[in-house]
Amino acid sequence: QGALTHYWNFDADATDSAGILDGALVGAGATITTTAGEFVRGTGGLKIAHDTASGDYVHVEGAVIPDFYPTAFTISTWYKFDDSIGSMVDARNFLWETFPTWTSGVGLRNDTATGNRDLEWFFEGSPNIVQSSTGPVVNDGEWHHVAVVYDNVGDTATMYHDGESHTSVATNILKQPTAGLNIGNHRAGDGGRNWSGFIDDFAVYTGTIDDAGIEGLYSGTYTPETVPVTPGPTAPGPTPTGAPVAYWTFDNDYSSEVNNDFYEGVPQGGDFTSISTPAEAKIGSGALKLDSGPESGNATYVDIQREVADVGRDRQISVSAWYKFSDISLDGSDGRNFIWESPPSYSLSFALRNSSGVRDAEWYFDGVANDTSGPEVATDEWNHVVMVLDQDAGIAQFYHNGELRDETEINGNVLAGMTGLHIGTHRAGDGGRDFDGYIDDVAVYHGVLLPDAVAGLYDGTYTPLTVPVAAAVPEPGSLTLLVLAAMASLLVWRRRKAG
Repeated sequence: QGALTHYWNFDADATDSAGILDGALVGAGATITTTAGEFVRGTGGLKIAHDTASGDYVHVEGAVIPDFYPTAFTISTWYKFDDSIGSMVDARNFLWETFPTWTSGVGLRNDTATGNRDLEWFFEGSPNIVQSSTGPVVNDGEWHHVAVVYDNVGDTATMYHDGESHTSVATNILKQPTAGLNIGNHRAGDGGRNWSGFIDDFAVYTGTIDDAGIEGLYSGTYTPETVPVTPGPTAPGPTPTGAPVAYWTFDNDYSSEVNNDFYEGVPQGGDFTSISTPAEAKIGSGALKLDSGPESGNATYVDIQREVADVGRDRQISVSAWYKFSDISLDGSDGRNFIWESPPSYSLSFALRNSSGVRDAEWYFDGVANDTSGPEVATDEWNHVVMVLDQDAGIAQFYHNGELRDETEINGNVLAGMTGLHIGTHRAGDGGRDFDGYIDDVAVYHGVLLPDAVAGLYDGTYTPLTVPVAAAVPEPGSLTLLVLAAMASLLVWRRRKAG
């Protein structure tokens, strides 16, 4: 914490002298130069003569910036733009960008009216930070220094240029996780937005560097190894594993029955977010009651501030919950009502949509699969929902009231990363798509719930703590038999209940 974590000085190669993420030179136009004037300090620098259609840059695999929330980091580098040294000229030129998303990036954009190149910087998240400066002119054949400081705790993101603070804005929640970084190209690494010129002393810090430190890097008072760094938030331990990994009963409070040190809920919306009476609960002694409306100031939900799954590790994910839509505030409710959604994207998402006075269900796995076509949901009735994702088997499933309603092949698509979970609203948590009514017994599993397990949760055979959790969805043939058996069991239970 509060240290230089990655440093590519480009003196002799693309080795990470401060960490373990060595870079790889891509394309014949990306070389290490030792010619005077083509580097700032040390014995060399990165020279990019954009000649290769597929791109000339340095490719770094791994989470270069911290991949947890909240976090703080700083990126600093020297650059000199020169599009005369390569055979290919791009309208945009990236100094760096993370991949697969633009969680962090800085580049130049060609002003076609003047021919000048303006600096622009990016943080992708919820909401996005996209800042384009109207200067200074940087295609002047001179070396310049740029740094971005992201401080979620301090609620500021700042871009510095040549030692001075240039633009400062409020932070967002970054889109995570990142898989790596391209130095001298954008996230696609396809040569479409390649750098042209020179880059030197590219450094990444966990923590923040203040105004004096950035000015010192520019003036030479400090080197990348000696500049003072203020530590950022401590990284949490690994995302827990288990079945379930998190379980909110909402019987008495907002805590999770398992792994509460990671997943204790934080209620938002004041008194308009509460634990209901036993008479209003589906299971146990309480339920989450959300009275979303103008008097509440909206934004009524429970905020879970840690990711409920590591999408690179947890290939099988299931989410189960009970919900009852009810317009408690009598304000007509929102056009869409989210039972849950994970920020900063919609990796795990289930909601209702009001279409011409009819509310039907919609589910999403961001980057993988979704369905917005139903079923219809009545007001003031309890419903049970389960979503299942098996990225290894290539299947996404949606169950409603014990029945399998959707099964979709995901064709190798990868689920987008998440930073937490909002129970009772969408990823932005801004009150625009709040749920109205009651939510009970929300559980997240690293594993899959098979048809018998889902039916058992619906009919009360199992609780979220006793339900069997499988390691994978079975092959399609055996899956069909399981579905038929589960439907038969459910039909028998319904007949017995009716009798």
